[in-house]
Amino acid sequence: MKKLRLLLTLIAVSIGAMQGAWARTTPVFPEAQTLESGQTYYLYNVGSNQFVYRNYSSVYANATTKTGITITAQDNGCYTMQFSDNNYYIWTSSSDMQTQSSIDSDVYFRFTETEGGYTIQRDNNYDATLFVAESNGRVYANQTDGNIVWQLFDKNETDYYYAKKALYDALESATGYESVITHFEAIYDSEASTTAELNAAATDLNKSLNISRAYKASWWNERPLLFHGADDSCSKKTDNRSGKSYFESYLLSNSSGTISATVLVEEPSTLVYGLRGSMGWTRVTVDGTEVRALNDVQNSTYPSYNSYTRFFEELEPGLHTITWTFSYYGSTSNSFYLYYSIPAS
Repeated sequence: MKKLRLLLTLIAVSIGAMQGAWARTTPVFPEAQTLESGQTYYLYNVGSNQFVYRNYSSVYANATTKTGITITAQDNGCYTMQFSDNNYYIWTSSSDMQTQSSIDSDVYFRFTETEGGYTIQRDNNYDATLFVAESNGRVYANQTDGNIVWQLFDKNETDYYYAKKALYDALESATGYESVITHFEAIYDSEASTTAELNAAATDLNKSLNISRAYKASWWNERPLLFHGADDSCSKKTDNRSGKSYFESYLLSNSSGTISATVLVEEPSTLVYGLRGSMGWTRVTVDGTEVRALNDVQNSTYPSYNSYTRFFEELEPGLHTITWTFSYYGSTSNSFYLYYSIPAS
């Protein structure tokens, strides 16, 4: 398997640490809602602090796992509860709560306002003393007491909260990388950010922090580079021959992959990197502008294992994103390696 090895070194005249005091507000959990027909909610049990979720055809409760439920008023004065992920109805004829695809007499439930929320009772075989309740992680319809009070939380609002909380937690954990996470701070701070964007940012930041912290840089390394890959093929490994850490992007035949890094420099700086490998192209961009397009001759693995060609790019003061895109056109598969270090000024 042919390989490309890339050694990155950032040389700065003088680099100072920037610790931004970003005003990050803790997200607030949404308020419980009043039942409105046709709306999709998360059904929350007050006593056990758990949400209802579907596990195949059974109905469970858990503190973190949850499934949206659309609650709809029916002509008989009752309500149906329909899981939003597969449109199956919750039903019961005795104790256990199950799901089914069609409507019959077993899918009707009575909602009654009570202190702190609602009580829920089955309509078929109605018994005024029996309630829907959580018990040991399951949801039953024949409980006389216990965890019988339920609240409704808007699914969209709740999903947004948990997405924002995930990004908040990731940002709070980014100690030492404050200078290179401003992009994620902006996503968190923007009211226009969607649930999907917040979740994606949290996933990306957590992955970036994990692989960046796993990298064993030289003892004199000063500046934090936040590394991330364009896909899940990017991972941190260790070269058994040299003992150095590196990032690997594994590519299939006729494919490409990207590894990028974000770094803050406060003085004019020089980006120094070396390439070695074959059977492909390497394109290097700085802040979206292509600065190098290197072919397999320039990336040649010969004449020796330790040889490589060195390149230099000038960086102005500021936050920069450097991207290496590897294109492989061989007949089997390939791995591209990236090494880096940042010497003291």
